[in-house]
Amino acid sequence: MKELIYKTLKTKCEAEIAEAEMSLTLCFTNPVAIGEHTHEHFAAEAIKALDKLSSAKDNLNTLNEFWGTIITIDMV
Repeated sequence: MKELIYKTLKTKCEAEIAEAEMSLTLCFTNPVAIGEHTHEHFAAEAIKALDKLSSAKDNLNTLNEFWGTIITIDMV
C-alpha cells in the first residue's frame, strides 16, 4: 500500500511539473497561445505556471527526501 501511495504522489508531482513546463514553454515561444493577450493576463498566466512548477518540484523533492529511500528499501 505504501508503494501505491508513493507512486501516486510521485506521478501527480511529475504531471504537474510537465504541465507547468509546457505552459512556460508556450509563454516563451508562442505567446499567442495564451487566450487573453493583455500584458496583465499574460504575466498572470506565466506567474501561475512558475508557481505551479516551483510547488510541484518542491513537493517531489520533499516526497523523495522523506519517503523515497524507505519505499525503495521496502520494495526490494
